[in-house]
Amino acid sequence: MKLLFNIFIVVAIFITTILLICHLRYPFYYSVDSDVRWSVATGITKSLDSVAPQTVLCFKSVDEITPTLYLADPFVLEVDSGYFLFVEHVSDSNGNISWFYSDDFINWEFGDTVIDEIFHLSYPQIFTYNEEFYIIPESGQSEQVLLYKADKFPDKWSIADTLINDMVFKDPALLIKDDNFYLFGYDEKYVQRLYFSNTLFDNWQEHSASPLGIGNTKRPGGRIFEYNDAIYLPVQGTKRGYGSKLYLHKIKTLSPEYVSLDRSPQLFLEGFEHIKFFKNGVHHFDAIFKENKIFYAIDGRGYEYEPVTLQVIRASLVKNGMDLLDFLGIIEIPDQFYSNL
Repeated sequence: MKLLFNIFIVVAIFITTILLICHLRYPFYYSVDSDVRWSVATGITKSLDSVAPQTVLCFKSVDEITPTLYLADPFVLEVDSGYFLFVEHVSDSNGNISWFYSDDFINWEFGDTVIDEIFHLSYPQIFTYNEEFYIIPESGQSEQVLLYKADKFPDKWSIADTLINDMVFKDPALLIKDDNFYLFGYDEKYVQRLYFSNTLFDNWQEHSASPLGIGNTKRPGGRIFEYNDAIYLPVQGTKRGYGSKLYLHKIKTLSPEYVSLDRSPQLFLEGFEHIKFFKNGVHHFDAIFKENKIFYAIDGRGYEYEPVTLQVIRASLVKNGMDLLDFLGIIEIPDQFYSNL
């Protein structure tokens, strides 16, 4: 009897310890506040260490101009003497692509909604190539990665090509390096994947090193950028729920044959307690680097309440399990593993 009691105590301590560790890594509940919808912000700084919301484009203020439920995934582009900010703009149940304009990166004016499809769009990564304007958004609901080209910038866009077919590829982050094109993305099974091509328009194929990992800090959270002679991929963290933190993943080696990323990405941005609409976290960053300054855009949201339920506890356990599998290098796992997320 005493032996069974001792075994019970040991098992109870073990389970309690595991649950405590899981809770500390992915809490079983979150804090509570009111408005939890996404807004965007811009700013100018000299160091990545001081990135914070300066000019806030709150969804409420934009809603006074045009119907807006939330704004997210801002990408910036300098054109001539001004700046364009392209965002995911949700005015009903579907996401579209809209833009704002500023001549000083401080005062922004709403332009228009310019890409509206029957499927959800987000992550409007805008860039120029051969003096033409392009956008690669997330279009996961269509199970395609689409390339849009400006027929007349910034208002008229059309699909120029389909880069990847028959795949949910979330937040595709583009990098052009050594005359090759790379797309980092995240599939519906929480797996980070990498595609590449020697041309922007076709011949895209999955990299031999892909999939690259699974679970937390794998989903792209902004444009890949170079800073202090290093290349970084922003990735999202989910410790306090979706979109609560942003990390920087250093890309050490990247070629059509090889890819190497730092094992542990560094924490970059999280919630700003003193700013109502950015309290719960940040999950996106983009920037223009010029004249020893960083002209950046981020998004964020207020607190979200998630009560302690079996579903939330299961989700925490599954996320911890995925991190363990990622550490062990195990990526391909059964579909039923995802049923609690």
